[in-house]
Amino acid sequence: MQKGRERTSFSLMKHSTRGKAKAVLEDVAAREQDQETLALLKILALGRREVEEGRTVPAEVAFRRLRERRSRR
Repeated sequence: MQKGRERTSFSLMKHSTRGKAKAVLEDVAAREQDQETLALLKILALGRREVEEGRTVPAEVAFRRLRERRSRR
């Protein structure tokens, strides 16, 4: 392995100069998985915030609304 390069996993390579990280090379599949995970975490955070703010409806109401929307199509 060349000086200044550190293999940290099968999908990630970090390049450093004088001990400081300068660049990270990540394979596409790992990057896409990370992006999907972040998107799901954002959705969860938004849902939690809505619950904290009291912006919820009972499940019965939510399912009734969904059935009504579907029947209009």
